[in-house]
Amino acid sequence: MWAPGGPIRPLPPLADARTTPPRLRAPVIVGLALLVAWFGVCYRFALAGLGVAEPPAALADGGDVFWLGRWRMFTDLRVDHTDLLAEAYVGTGWVHADLETLYPSRWDEGPGYLRDDFLTRAGRLAAFAEDACGRVPGAARVRLTLVTWPKTLGQVDQPRTGVTTREIVDHGCGERGPAGGRP
Repeated sequence: MWAPGGPIRPLPPLADARTTPPRLRAPVIVGLALLVAWFGVCYRFALAGLGVAEPPAALADGGDVFWLGRWRMFTDLRVDHTDLLAEAYVGTGWVHADLETLYPSRWDEGPGYLRDDFLTRAGRLAAFAEDACGRVPGAARVRLTLVTWPKTLGQVDQPRTGVTTREIVDHGCGERGPAGGRP
């Protein structure tokens, strides 16, 4: 074959060189298979977070290992806003405990105590209430109330209309948490 600069010479065949040493090939393949399985379970946990599917029954308690499935990268698909109110029984009555002051947020995504995976775990809520007991001077009990209200689509201002409240924890300071947890 001729070209303007002379004949075109074919390239020599390339040798198929493997870069992984033979003794590591099997562990690398097993590691990649485990990574694919981990991504699959994380995907299943992500679907469970959206209410589309249930998490795998055998792995439901291992949700912390599959944190990637709970991570909301860009959008929050919840239809409600949530807030957590805390009250402490001090002396003879209930007083408001400001959680934003007791637990300042270090991230733009907001406080960790408003995440779904935190609000649905009784053990974490009991430990949180016990920690709040130590931060509010003279507290004998701590009560946590979940407040929700629907999102208003297409508006920057999100008024608190249609508010529903539900008490989720009433914890005596120094009591044991659920399932024999630490005081």
